[in-house]
This record gives sequence, structure tokens and C-alpha cells, in this order.
Amino acid sequence: MVVIMSTKSFIPTVKAQDAEEEDLVDPQELLRAECGAQKSCLALEEKYKACNDRVNSRKKTAEICSEELFDYLHCVDGCVSKRHDAFSRVSLQLASLITMPDLVIRNTFTAKM
Repeated sequence: MVVIMSTKSFIPTVKAQDAEEEDLVDPQELLRAECGAQKSCLALEEKYKACNDRVNSRKKTAEICSEELFDYLHCVDGCVSKRHDAFSRVSLQLASLITMPDLVIRNTFTAKM
């Protein structure tokens, strides 16, 4: 006796999203905007913009404003890292996904032994 099974039951179907659904918002982008609006970071952003305007007003200059840019980004990233714990949640979720199948496999083998 030969049993032929349909592969349709094994292949998951994916439906397109409706146009009415909202787009996901990256929480890190929101935190970057909030942190960039802080007084300490705003002062560094103003220094960067002033440097950038100064460089753009000259035809030949060796100045590139990288120090000002790095100071501003350091301020924003420092603020975001203090307020943003999503990375710890993601790493915990990934760790549980990685270790969970391992535990299931170990428990299966020990149960049979």
C-alpha cells in the first residue's frame, strides 16, 4: 500500500500585509531623537553645525569636523545606551531560543537512556 501525502500541508503560507497596518517604529531611532534633543547633546550638535558651516564656506581647507561629529555621536549613543535595554532583552530571547532546543534534545536522549 502506497500513501501519498500532499506537500501543501507542510508548506506554510504567508499572507501579504494589509495597507492599513501601521509600520513598525524602531525604538532606537526614537531614543536617538530624544537624546539628541537633550541640552548637552544639543550644544555638541551646534558645535558640529558651526564647524560644518565654516568648512563649507571655504574653498580649500584641511578641516573636516570629525572631532565635533564624534563628540556629538558619543553624547547621543551614551544617552541611548543608558536608556535602551532592548539589546539585553533581545540577547536573552536569543539565548533562550538557542539553549531551549538543546535542553529538549538532552532531555529526549536522557529519557531514552
